[in-house]
Amino acid sequence: MQSSSAQTFDLNVSEAVGRLRVNLDALAARQPVLAELVRNAQPAPVLVAKNGQPTCQFSVAGTTRWVHSAYDPVGEAMRFARLVPAAATAVLLVGGGLGHLPAVLVARDPARLVIVVEPELRFVRAMFMLFDLSDALRTGRLVVLRAAEEDAPYVAELPEDPFVLRWPALQDVYADKLRHLRYLRRRRGERGRIIAVAYKLLLGDIVEELELLGFAVRVVEPGELTVDSFRELAATVRPHLLFSMNHSPELALVATRQGIGYVSWTIDPLPSARLHVHPGTDVSRCLSFAHAHRLVAALRGAGLPNAFYLPLAAGRQRHALVESASLRTPGAPVSFAGVSLAVEREGLVRRLRQLGSNASLEARLEAWITEEFRAHGHALTYAGLRADGSALPAWLLGALPRADAVELTDRINGTLSHLLRLHRVEQLLPEGIHVWGDEGWEGFGEAYRGRAEHGAQLTGIYHASAVNLDIPRLYQRDIATMRVFDILACGGVLLTEPTPQLLEFFREGEHLFTYRNDLEMVARVKQLVSDPVGARLVGEQGRQLVLREHLLSHRVARMVSEAEARGLVGPPIPVA
Repeated sequence: MQSSSAQTFDLNVSEAVGRLRVNLDALAARQPVLAELVRNAQPAPVLVAKNGQPTCQFSVAGTTRWVHSAYDPVGEAMRFARLVPAAATAVLLVGGGLGHLPAVLVARDPARLVIVVEPELRFVRAMFMLFDLSDALRTGRLVVLRAAEEDAPYVAELPEDPFVLRWPALQDVYADKLRHLRYLRRRRGERGRIIAVAYKLLLGDIVEELELLGFAVRVVEPGELTVDSFRELAATVRPHLLFSMNHSPELALVATRQGIGYVSWTIDPLPSARLHVHPGTDVSRCLSFAHAHRLVAALRGAGLPNAFYLPLAAGRQRHALVESASLRTPGAPVSFAGVSLAVEREGLVRRLRQLGSNASLEARLEAWITEEFRAHGHALTYAGLRADGSALPAWLLGALPRADAVELTDRINGTLSHLLRLHRVEQLLPEGIHVWGDEGWEGFGEAYRGRAEHGAQLTGIYHASAVNLDIPRLYQRDIATMRVFDILACGGVLLTEPTPQLLEFFREGEHLFTYRNDLEMVARVKQLVSDPVGARLVGEQGRQLVLREHLLSHRVARMVSEAEARGLVGPPIPVA
């Protein structure tokens, strides 16, 4: 099919068949497996746009969407092609559809490599019938990938950092295929294969550490993981291990039923519903790590004998970024970077209203929470209300008969943590504290400096501030928080509560500084600001200790070592 100056298409069937033949012959010279698959596929049904150009629709999750414009598909492709920087030597296009954008990209710059990720064979066949791409296919300027196993020999030859262009109608549908393509690229010469469940914290850093140790890691979104999809993915990846942040009895079951080891690292409180073992789970193939001793005990009590203590740690980027000249800027006398936890209070109010509360009940509960915090919240041993819900007042449960006492307790404890953070920061307003985080801090006026980007900006704040404050959530008062390790990895001066776990690793006055109440916190800040040289010396000693013993690389190596000791990492296991 040829495009005329009027941008119309000739839908001659014999010409379309001829284009398909020459395209397949060209593809077969470089990608014979894909060529054969496309040869045997059915083409996608082609519709005609308002201007006479070919377009099509695609059904996703029961809804139908246009893959290309219903009015001007070529004009749409031209607009997207202009997003590619002139200096880009390679473009990775996620979603080729009928081929409008691949054809434009190939024609615009004959020297540029175009890589099209198009898992739908019917689209590839239709593309080859509509456009003569044979020269680009034959010379290797156009590479078509399904992000499937047959692509493995080709992906290692692709450039490291192509410009990525995602076709809007297909980018969400193909997101997992893009992750699989990354996995295929990095799995060459692997020490072992791991499926990792995506998680908001740490997972990216852990994947990086595993890859540096020689493992190939395939990341999958938790919402995409079902029993059937995991079985299919396992048959393709043939992993040794399934890894997740926070123990999941369901993941332990689906993994060990397939003869695959399951490794988890719990870094958040686990609800009671996740502290059990499903019948049929092979616990000998489960490795459970937790960042707090109490969680280790809970996991072992749930029937997981291979549960081990593994504290938090600092990511590689923290200490790597410290040497950057851009970080050597004046800092605040004292900083706190973290969320206000206002969302916890808002969630409590929202839940109360769902349960049928009224303004009078909400005001009474707010007063009760405030009094609870005033009476107990400052004590270092106070971790909030008892988790079983037994500490809630009878008048509250009586007014809300549908309430789950355990759930309400968790929400109230979140609100108590919010009050602790507000109170601590308020005490340091006269000392010029800078606060970085969510909009819940806006009430502190100029002290609130907005949100901080997690990478270089946050590292710069930690490195440059005269003092960095740590205010743990109530349930974190028995651990060393991630903020502790991150601040020290940056060479920052740390002031925090002296939690039991913290004192296992660090010495007060040698690696960091601690406070036990408001008066001590304020006095310590004044002392450290007045002696910046001495404070920095302690911060540097804390940094050196973290670099030696408390990086994520150390934690990942421990998990791998335990997995190897139990034979969970070895030759790929045949999947039933």
